[in-house]
Amino acid sequence: MNNDILPALAAPEANDTFWGMPLWLGLIVAVLIIFGRGQAYYWAGRGLGLKLYASRLGRRIGEERIRKVEDIVRKRGAVAVFGAHWVAGFRHAIPVCAGVIRMSYPWYLLGSALGSLIWTPPWVVGGYAVVWGWLKLLAESPAAAAATVLLLAALITGLVLWRRRRAARAASAAAPAAPAAPAAEDHADAVRHDADHAGAVPAGERADGVRHDADGLPDGTRDETSRAR
Repeated sequence: MNNDILPALAAPEANDTFWGMPLWLGLIVAVLIIFGRGQAYYWAGRGLGLKLYASRLGRRIGEERIRKVEDIVRKRGAVAVFGAHWVAGFRHAIPVCAGVIRMSYPWYLLGSALGSLIWTPPWVVGGYAVVWGWLKLLAESPAAAAATVLLLAALITGLVLWRRRRAARAASAAAPAAPAAPAAEDHADAVRHDADHAGAVPAGERADGVRHDADGLPDGTRDETSRAR
């Protein structure tokens, strides 16, 4: 890169524009873009309706997750639409689900407008400052600028890996427990069977080893009684 370009990019007069516009105008344009995106999401969801579940995107996300987002919109309404601007996944999902469940558009419009107006400027100004700050660092010390990028990449990678591990642990904990092995039950049945078999005696014979008749008298006793009579 030409050594004359970097100082020019990092010069104070270069920092007064945003996308070739004055910074204040760039902020207004950014707010309108975010607001317009929210309206496009809402009307796309409203047009899809229940077809969202059968769409490729719906199958990829999963019906259960979509219904959870819908429940949030039903319970929180405009507050959910407003707060979704600060959460990466919900920033896109909540406007679409608001359209699917046909949330009252005036309330959606209120939450979307306030969210766009309050969320966008800090991100634009912050991102603007980061970009120009990095360009200034690059002009002064390319090695430091490269090290900053590598450090940021390492932090992002670590965060992604940590979230994946946490999600895997949560899924493992939520999985139903495997059915118990039948070995213990089989063993208990075998023990009961052996006990029954050991204590069993032939029909008409009691545990004392003497056979008895139907009335419970020892064999031969009835005949002796009859002769005595």
